[in-house]
Amino acid sequence: MKKDVNGKVNHNDAHELSWSFSVACKQGMSNKAQLRVFQHYNPTNLTLSACPNEKKESLTGGMQTVVGCDSKGNTIIRIEVYLYGNLNTKLCDNADEIISCFVHENDHINKARKLGYKKYSDYQANKRKDLEDSAINAQKNHHSWEGTSEGFKKAIDNYLNSFN
Repeated sequence: MKKDVNGKVNHNDAHELSWSFSVACKQGMSNKAQLRVFQHYNPTNLTLSACPNEKKESLTGGMQTVVGCDSKGNTIIRIEVYLYGNLNTKLCDNADEIISCFVHENDHINKARKLGYKKYSDYQANKRKDLEDSAINAQKNHHSWEGTSEGFKKAIDNYLNSFN
């Protein structure tokens, strides 16, 4: 893909070619290169990393927001991407599903930034379903939701129901 003068790839062009992402991954695309593809859709200013210890046969697609703090008590936030799960579930082949995952994680990120590590951690421990409900509502109200597959939508609903 060619980038424009601002160093960006056109979303529509990338969407048309995204079907080959899983093929490229299976042919040996490095984790670093895979993360760069996800980074293209990343609306946050956070750097992405692969989920550590993810098993190659994982069927857990998507990503997760990890909130912690440094030795000075400053909140640290990162996004971990389930590279194998996204490949195995074919999520990586659908630009709208990648975008939808970022919408979900961005909802968590905004709350973590607003509340800070301690309050967010307490909220996550005691009201996790509320956090996930908010993030899923953000996904469903974003334009990318229309382009997601029925399997993706069902997986999101099942995920939320797992907190009941």
